Amino acid sequence: MAELRREDPPRVVSVLSSVLRRVAELNDLAMHGRLAAPRHRASAFHVPRIPGISVHSYLERIFRHADCSPTCYVVAYVYLDRFTQRQPPVFINSLNIHRLLLTSILTAVKFMERMKETTNSSKKNTHQTEVEHDRNSHVYQPAWEPNMVSNGPLENAAARNKVEETSHEFRTILRKVFEEVESKSREAEQAMHLDHIAFKLFREKYGLGDDRKYVGSVPGVEVGDEFHLRVELCIVGLHHQHLAGIDFVNQGEKNVAISIASSGRYSDVKGKSDILIYPGSGMPNKDQTLDHGNLALKNIMETKTPV
Repeated sequence: MAELRREDPPRVVSVLSSVLRRVAELNDLAMHGRLAAPRHRASAFHVPRIPGISVHSYLERIFRHADCSPTCYVVAYVYLDRFTQRQPPVFINSLNIHRLLLTSILTAVKFMERMKETTNSSKKNTHQTEVEHDRNSHVYQPAWEPNMVSNGPLENAAARNKVEETSHEFRTILRKVFEEVESKSREAEQAMHLDHIAFKLFREKYGLGDDRKYVGSVPGVEVGDEFHLRVELCIVGLHHQHLAGIDFVNQGEKNVAISIASSGRYSDVKGKSDILIYPGSGMPNKDQTLDHGNLALKNIMETKTPV
């Protein structure tokens, strides 16, 4: 058994316990109908009775046993905040706060350990040549490999936050571009690809966004997310083709499709919303050819990779 920590808890423990205790008290009032608030539903973190130990004492006890730094507590708070905002939301109250705290801190400890391992691993590879780096960065990596998959609730929350922030920043830039062309004539505005201008400005300010290609789900992107422009799909890593409807990666000697962007203008979708009938990537008034994206789409029938 590891030796218990004897030093005094960091100040963040007191601050965190004070904030969460106040939140729990307010939600307790709402739960009993004393405050106007949305209906609170019980979750897996709820206990039948309010524990006899205070939030502050509970955090101090965790501090004695868990190897959690002040930064770790901040990460735990961020995770807890993101988790409670999920749909349906989880409201912190006296019946679930202890379990939520323990889960958040243990998740944060694991996250910090992985960050440390990643940092140490990066230091060992500092002598890798630029040629090797460029070569390795283009190697196809299946989505089920560890470095391509989110491995925990905190990483999912971080990826989700990145997607939301990236989309917000791009739309802010796009809105400014629209404002700048308001004084121009309607004909001039129609001739300009404002989304491409905004995309160029975004790249100049923030870089490429998520330029990795994923086979399967994209970290941070959820079913039901809405994107109004093709360039938004490029920024968050969903689809990297500005014009082509099929995006693909090289897998060995074959190209395999990883995503399809369907605007619906070619009657791709018919009938049910969960079925996509896609006529291929190319001009709608010409015969399709089995090459490029179309061939990559055909190849997934053999590789069984998700699109």
